[in-house]
Amino acid sequence: MRQGRLEIAGAVLEAAAAYPNRAPTRIMGSTGTAYRFLFLILDAGLVEYVGGKERWNNRLKLTNKGRDFLRHYKALETLLPTNEDSRAYAWKPREEPKP
Repeated sequence: MRQGRLEIAGAVLEAAAAYPNRAPTRIMGSTGTAYRFLFLILDAGLVEYVGGKERWNNRLKLTNKGRDFLRHYKALETLLPTNEDSRAYAWKPREEPKP
């Protein structure tokens, strides 16, 4: 099933929160997300780089805005499931009565 931007952002932020000392490349790889998506959530202010001055030593840290997003995302996820089980509740056409 194809994921939207909210699901991708939620997955990346959950991984960043679970593994605060992991490199951005590892987080993007473990979530199966294109690395360019990282720039979208950086620009949105959901995460920030922390670490050394060398680029290879950077780590991702959730900002307060990112924590708020993740909290709201998890609340929405409980209300509207995004997994394969949600297809059971999908709209189905009405069956025509048989004569």
